[in-house]
Amino acid sequence: MGLFQLIFYVAMAGIASELVVKLVRGHPAKWKDVKALLGRVDELEQRLGDTMSELVETRALLDDEMTLRVELAERLDFTERLLASGSRTEEPPPS
Repeated sequence: MGLFQLIFYVAMAGIASELVVKLVRGHPAKWKDVKALLGRVDELEQRLGDTMSELVETRALLDDEMTLRVELAERLDFTERLLASGSRTEEPPPS
């Protein structure tokens, strides 16, 4: 390990420890705010989970609809081909 790497790690450890000390000393009165924010985060997490499950259900419904539309398009194409082939073989009506 080089000298500069050692100095870098010591400096980073010092910065991290200073940050921890500031957090512990400087914010004891704000614990109520932190608890409120954590409650809000939990609420948002729950809402996000609900929204995701609704999106999954909606996606399943859309997939089912798309399958039905493809099937209907195939049936329509088949019907059009039957009508087209039937009109070619039919004789014109007598006049």
